[in-house]
Amino acid sequence: MSRFRLLPTAAQEARLLEHCAHARFIWNPAVTARGGGASARPANRELQLATSAIRQKS
Repeated sequence: MSRFRLLPTAAQEARLLEHCAHARFIWNPAVTARGGGASARPANRELQLATSAIRQKS
């Protein structure tokens, strides 16, 4: 297994967080389409709130 350490600048960190939010935006409907979704995992709501907070910072 390879391990990498990221030490991003502030601008790079913002872009990485934005990318993760976009990936999550695509992932959630895919999970719902397969029969999962927020109702199947209560912790998913907490993740959505955290993602929302990241978006508001940008």
